[in-house]
Amino acid sequence: INENNYTTSNLEYNTNYFWRVKATNSCGESLFSNTFSFTTLCIPPNNINIDNITANSADISWTEAGSSTSWEIEIVSQGVTPTGSGTVVSLNSYSVSNLNSSENYDVYLKSLCSDSNFSSWVGPISFSTLADFCNGDNFYDSGGPNGNYSNNENNTTVISLNGADIIEATFLSLSLESCCDRLYVYDGSDINAPLIGSYSGNTIPPIIRSSQGNNLTFNFISDGSVTYSGWEAEISCITVTCPAPSDITVSNITANTVDLNWTSNGSETNWEVEYGEVGFTQGNGTVVSTTTNPFTLTGLTPTTNYDIYLRANCGTNPGDDDSFLVGPISIETPCGEFTAPYFYDVEQQNTGTVEDCWTSNPPTYNGNYFWAPLYSYQYDTETGPYQAKSGNLFFASYPYNGASSGDVTELYSPVINIASLNVPVLDFYTFMHGTNVGSLHVDILNNGVWTDDVLVINGEQQTTARDLWQNNWLI
Repeated sequence: INENNYTTSNLEYNTNYFWRVKATNSCGESLFSNTFSFTTLCIPPNNINIDNITANSADISWTEAGSSTSWEIEIVSQGVTPTGSGTVVSLNSYSVSNLNSSENYDVYLKSLCSDSNFSSWVGPISFSTLADFCNGDNFYDSGGPNGNYSNNENNTTVISLNGADIIEATFLSLSLESCCDRLYVYDGSDINAPLIGSYSGNTIPPIIRSSQGNNLTFNFISDGSVTYSGWEAEISCITVTCPAPSDITVSNITANTVDLNWTSNGSETNWEVEYGEVGFTQGNGTVVSTTTNPFTLTGLTPTTNYDIYLRANCGTNPGDDDSFLVGPISIETPCGEFTAPYFYDVEQQNTGTVEDCWTSNPPTYNGNYFWAPLYSYQYDTETGPYQAKSGNLFFASYPYNGASSGDVTELYSPVINIASLNVPVLDFYTFMHGTNVGSLHVDILNNGVWTDDVLVINGEQQTTARDLWQNNWLI
């Protein structure tokens, strides 16, 4: 060599080597120097695997590439500079515990061939502990508390009971691409369990609970473009002391009542029913207590959509030990008897057909001649009226597809109880314009008996579409 240094390669790890050197020139060569020695370092471990990761532990294993029988391992929070002084182990596996949940860690490892000979450090090898949802960790999308989720995700998270009876998820935020990214929640341990609901956009889901004894499974699917901040949810693992009723059924729905029946899953003999119009906030409804099952809920209003919830009272008094509210069970009460005074201005007839407890024979758009609610702008210039008496809508008898002279169509009001009136009066307005106008007959049903032709109005009463409506009275 022509330099006073030399690099050699292809040496064996953890091996003693000896070397000496002599000089040569044109005059000859020198004697060899003294003999020196060195020992190559240990070969680093490889194939480092991290398995069985839980909320507070993990198993780490590796392959020894040389002949070492001891190793040094150091585990630090991700991003923290290691101290260089770890734990010495004599097996090529190590179980670490007492970790923090939902935290990222780095693993560093080196082989020890002797007290003075060891390999270089290998690492960092990173891993993350699982969330401990039953002990306060919140549930986030893949972006965590500060980032967005990713495109083309199909991630499934199973939240286990961990010894509890029910898993409850309360969403604090939700922001997903409304068209294309969706979170599905299942009542069980996989996506084959019953679907509780699917959620997208930014509408916060209601409180979600598993059935007693079931895990909750969340499956999130995103498309290939546009991501948002995802979600954050609080998770509660609840031990049930008062089982909720189940298998709630409704029957015999009337204008003012409905019969409820359910299965009791405990020994309770008291229950609470909370109800209100569809979409009401729990806690703001009407609460009724009962000691009977089945139970008839009364005091309902005709033609109203209701949500009904039920819970068991297991304590001495309501509130001492109550189950969760179960529901909603949704019903719609049918038309019933209205109590006078009764006023109707047709404005509720906004679907184009006779409804809202009014009926017609034949039904709207059946046959050639029928009653229909019309808007002012739909008036016929030859028969009028130009506009409704008040508001925007009026009932009109409507000839359609070749109605002929003598055709009859009937319009029925709901039943009105007039018992509270000293002098009942029927007050209504009519508009009868057109050369072919027939006659209007007013009949009254009283206690199941019809009285026909209480009032008959014949022929044209208005001569132009802009005439005033005619006021009619029946006493």
